[in-house]
Amino acid sequence: MSPNPDATSRHAFWRGAYRTLLVMLPRAMREKHGAAMMALFARDLERSAAHGRGAVWCAAAMGMTDLLGRGVYERVGEERAALTEPNLLVLRELATAFAMGFAALTTLMLWAHASRQLPGWRIRELPIGAAIEAIAFSIPFTAALTMPMAVFVAVLYTGTRARADGVQRSLQPGKQESRGTLRLAPLIVRASLLALFAFAWNSEVVPRANARLSSLYTGKPATAPNDRSMTLAELRTASQQLAQRRDVATNIHLREIAAGYSVEIHKKFAIAAACVVMALLAAGIARRAPHAGVGLQVLASLVVFRGYYIGLMGGESLADQYVVSPAPAMWGANLVALGLALLALRKGAEQLPLSKATLP
Repeated sequence: MSPNPDATSRHAFWRGAYRTLLVMLPRAMREKHGAAMMALFARDLERSAAHGRGAVWCAAAMGMTDLLGRGVYERVGEERAALTEPNLLVLRELATAFAMGFAALTTLMLWAHASRQLPGWRIRELPIGAAIEAIAFSIPFTAALTMPMAVFVAVLYTGTRARADGVQRSLQPGKQESRGTLRLAPLIVRASLLALFAFAWNSEVVPRANARLSSLYTGKPATAPNDRSMTLAELRTASQQLAQRRDVATNIHLREIAAGYSVEIHKKFAIAAACVVMALLAAGIARRAPHAGVGLQVLASLVVFRGYYIGLMGGESLADQYVVSPAPAMWGANLVALGLALLALRKGAEQLPLSKATLP
């Protein structure tokens, strides 16, 4: 039985998704087995089309899950073998660059925040001690935003230096290797660990600091916390209680509260996940532009930060106005950045004249 037209049109999407995920495999393995794996995946889709849409989805999911598992296994083995002393030195440089970038970005954003609040503090005649306390309790929400930004800056800076050295070594075969390369698997592992820390920070520390900050500005205890001063557990409990009310669908005020709860829940996850997304995007840019100087790195950072946070804040505004649901609104910026990262990682290495020793 030949597949129906709908199944055939779906196959183009699944084949494209599978082809994109092939980047998970090491380059040598992609070149040797990629075409055969792609043909096998397409054949499985054709066979499953005769059994309906559900069978196609199941075959596609199984094929891509197998590809991801194989890619992770091969990458981990390759990266473990590549963790020589020069490559460990690059990872230490990455940690140093992150610490310096995080400190600088957090300080700049705190200064900007304090400058905006200063007129209000003068009007309310806020004591110096209270102003210092307000700045201190502004650190948590500021750090939540600067962590992904610092990851991007650190990976772009370190990756660009490592790739540029790799290009020079490839053009000078007799030159002894003095630096390592920024390997993808260790980078993802470290970015994921930071994302877990950022998630805990966003879920527990930031809301409590926001509650205290609100008390400082209003001069009253935060007896009725808003969505930004509630922990993840409190948000989920409040959201579940609100969902049980029958008048939520007809009460505009309750709908706004429910939307705010949902937005804050997704935001805590999305901003933490941005640590991994920004690491991948910066690694891809470093591959495509290994000779980028500090000026281009700063420009790329400003463009990425501006675009990402406009998308994040714009999505929040759209979700609050019920234009889109909270999940795509808060994850949209991450998905766009991830798509760009995968594209850069897939095509960037093929355009650089690097030796095989420096390719992932």
